[in-house]
Amino acid sequence: GTNDLLEIKRKYEELLVDFETL
Repeated sequence: GTNDLLEIKRKYEELLVDFETL
């Protein structure tokens, strides 16, 4: 549902942050 999309977006943003930290 919509909640799933929000969770995926959150995880994706977290991955971007980790990538930038490298």
